[in-house]
Amino acid sequence: MGRWGEQGLRLAAALERPHNEAADHVRGAACRFADETGWREGKANSWVWLAATASVAVYKIQNGRGKTQAQALLGPDCVGVTVTDRYASYHWLPDSQHQFCWAHLLRDFQAMVERGGSSAWYGERLRSAAGRILDYWADWASGRIPREQFLAQVAKDRKQVKRMLDLAAAAPAAGKTRRICAEILKHEACLWVFLDHDLVPPTNNLAERLLHHTVLWRKGCFGTDSSDGSRFTERILTLIASLRLQGRGRTILDALSQTYIAYARGLPPPSIIPLAPAAC
Repeated sequence: MGRWGEQGLRLAAALERPHNEAADHVRGAACRFADETGWREGKANSWVWLAATASVAVYKIQNGRGKTQAQALLGPDCVGVTVTDRYASYHWLPDSQHQFCWAHLLRDFQAMVERGGSSAWYGERLRSAAGRILDYWADWASGRIPREQFLAQVAKDRKQVKRMLDLAAAAPAAGKTRRICAEILKHEACLWVFLDHDLVPPTNNLAERLLHHTVLWRKGCFGTDSSDGSRFTERILTLIASLRLQGRGRTILDALSQTYIAYARGLPPPSIIPLAPAAC
């Protein structure tokens, strides 16, 4: 093993504790965002899983994309609310703690419009309602309208969404649209969790943005050669993304140096967890 390989292993070992602390912090948050993207470890397909709050992001490279891997990321007894893109691997979460991303739903509804025929009729109405709901939330989040007005406006479109989903799920000619609407209805409560929690947004945009850096890394290095490389990658990504979320991006090199020195001296590493309570 070359000198860089030995140094990389030591740095990965030094980052293990901060990585574990970040995972515990995100699992204990009132709200988190989760997503995943493809990866390569050696010659095998793997996935980079991400769970994040507004101040801490944790990455985990795993060789599957199912419920087992989702639970390994979030913890089987995950508290708080998790916002996802409606991927089935997260359906083990209780509906009352699982918010579907409305930006992804909007894409589903746009696809219905583009299919044409009867699908377009349902899709146009669902797309319009989804757009209004996101606009209402943005108006409330920016302080332009009070929460009571926001909830009252969404309530009207909530009835429209339910009616269109019911009609499309029962329409024999709707094809793929019928199947998607039926799937959404199985977890319809997951559409509206954000209405019960001030801190929960209706989109998973934060997770998508954080995974974008991973996609760029993958394009540059084509993945990792071994599990050792994957551990280094997930831990360094966790530290970098978390410090950037906290506005501490300029201290990344210092944080790495301090963590490595603490490890070499047998001391606890500096924490990447913010002092504020865990929240979205």
